[in-house]
Amino acid sequence: MHDVKAVIIVAADAEWLVVTGHYGVQEEACRPYDHFLHTFSGVGGSISVEFVHSGCGKVPAAATTQYAIDTWHPSLVVNLGTCGGMDPLLGVGDIVTAEKTVIYDLCERSGGQEDMVRRYTTDLMPIASLPNCILRCGTIITADQDVDPAQVEQLRATYGAIAADWESGAVAHVAHNINHVKCGVLKVVSDIVSSGGSAIYAQEAAFENCVAAVVPGLLHLLPLLLMAHLYERDARRCDDATIS
Repeated sequence: MHDVKAVIIVAADAEWLVVTGHYGVQEEACRPYDHFLHTFSGVGGSISVEFVHSGCGKVPAAATTQYAIDTWHPSLVVNLGTCGGMDPLLGVGDIVTAEKTVIYDLCERSGGQEDMVRRYTTDLMPIASLPNCILRCGTIITADQDVDPAQVEQLRATYGAIAADWESGAVAHVAHNINHVKCGVLKVVSDIVSSGGSAIYAQEAAFENCVAAVVPGLLHLLPLLLMAHLYERDARRCDDATIS
């Protein structure tokens, strides 16, 4: 089995610090385009994975995605990180995968707002759940801001959003729509956003603590999820994937 290259794009500094720590990579600073190579191997084969730090927001995420595709020519691009849960059935630590991403903070005041949003909406093949890991699948909305609590119900009604972040819509648009590269989104819920707000809003330390608590669980499952998604096989055939 030939190696299959994948690129994992990680946005927030707090997320990147957890990722590098998990894989024993020494990082002196969190700079955009910082990257490292790691290989996952198991019964399904081996995958060479380039982890890349983009920084937060749609512009750096889009730029990093194009840079990664031009540099490593991956078979798969995955945006990995945290998200704010908007579905009342979600809880902190739940893992979400996108079947659709929507960039919703576009404001066309001259008209054509719906067409503009539709242009930056991306339909994706969701990453499949594993036998012992249920992934919540749905629409993840993206903006250069945390979700306004006053808009939660409207956003859920308009887009069917179950979660929100700062970058997946940009990564998906550049990878899937522009470059026609297979793309996936894997997010773990760091907080629940409702009309009453979020427990971590205006508390940077609280966000960092949440990231440190929930991201390692996602990283533990990552080799299995990648192999199942790349090889499009029954995930049970990849049960013995190990980190090497």
